[in-house]
Amino acid sequence: MLCLLMLPNLILLVVIGADPIAVSQPPPELHVRARSYTDAGFQVGQAFSDRIHSFWQDYRQTSDVQAVFKYITDTNGKASFQALANAIQQHMPNQWDELKGLAQGSGLSFRTILIINLLPELVDLVDQSRHHNNDNHGTTISRSDDDNSPINQACTDLLLHDVGLAHNEDNEPAIGRYAYILHVSIIDNEDVNNGDHYQTKQDNIKQHPWFTAYTYPGTLPGCAWAFNSHGLVQTTNALFPEDIGTTNIGRYIVARSLLTASSIDQVHTQMLLHTQEASAFSVNFVELSTGNLTNFEVASGHPVNRYDVDHYYNHVNSFKRIHPIRSRPNQSSEHRQATLDSLGTPQSMGDMRSILGDTSDPAFPIYRNATGPDRCDTLCTLIVDLQQKQIQLFMKNPASSSFQRQWNFPQLSQEKESQAQRYSEE
Repeated sequence: MLCLLMLPNLILLVVIGADPIAVSQPPPELHVRARSYTDAGFQVGQAFSDRIHSFWQDYRQTSDVQAVFKYITDTNGKASFQALANAIQQHMPNQWDELKGLAQGSGLSFRTILIINLLPELVDLVDQSRHHNNDNHGTTISRSDDDNSPINQACTDLLLHDVGLAHNEDNEPAIGRYAYILHVSIIDNEDVNNGDHYQTKQDNIKQHPWFTAYTYPGTLPGCAWAFNSHGLVQTTNALFPEDIGTTNIGRYIVARSLLTASSIDQVHTQMLLHTQEASAFSVNFVELSTGNLTNFEVASGHPVNRYDVDHYYNHVNSFKRIHPIRSRPNQSSEHRQATLDSLGTPQSMGDMRSILGDTSDPAFPIYRNATGPDRCDTLCTLIVDLQQKQIQLFMKNPASSSFQRQWNFPQLSQEKESQAQRYSEE
């Protein structure tokens, strides 16, 4: 379906997609040309308001979210929530503005948008509070005792030198029903005197690269898979430490900030090393211009751990290199890692697709379908082919299906840069 919307500043948005329940088809896509972070958030919120509201109507009834609501109304929980919000406002002002725009456009309250974007930390804090109260024989905050809560289990990645990256995006089925793909350019077409030099329109294009991102409803882009005009592809794996730094930055917010990076080295030296993560995550990068593959493990209170892949590497939702760290066990990651170990080293992209499509473990397969004890679903699979410089999206099992969306990076990059240049001159 094609929808044309006229929004402020006469910016044209194009939304292409299907009904929210058609999860076997690619999600709708939105092309955003914005003049600020607030404007970008507003356009996304307005275009996908119905999807965001429908998702939240469903998701807020889950035991995880109900427990979060209860937690942030008590004294300690309210203070932790406020501290996490203050950290965004103080250290990530662009993302703060984008969140405000998202709230304004979607019609949800700013508080609700903050809750959605801080859910990983808030759910972890609920668990932390529950365990603390159990230790002290107090009253617990009720939520599911299932370690396989969907919010706590997400994604499998394979990285193979000279071949590429393969990523399963796993999460709650409701997220897949209402997710969308964003193509965003943020360009200020006014020259700006920043005090040191006169910043030109071309400078702005370089500072704010366009990006494409599979986006959870109501969240900032970046927490799933994404790629930008510098040829930098990023995917994430959630990690679950027991200790949360409530004065630090939430995972979804950090992931959004990484979309502006021009290289893996910039991610490391200018972003992750200077950002205090509130919880933890594993983030994988492909540099299409060089073929470099890198995994970072990031956790509150620990140095950033970088691993440059020179052969084969995989990651699920358990820490591999940051030790010692207290983390919550989860059966799905243990089972998926055991299956990965048993399947050995892939030799080709075909092998990687077969591995990500493996369903040999009946309880906790690599390619997931939200049945049995595993409440997560594989929402989609992303393939990054270094040889062809192609990015492919699979909405069905990649071992037995064809891609349903493909981006040829060199051509795409040239087209997007040309569009950005024309837009900046308007």
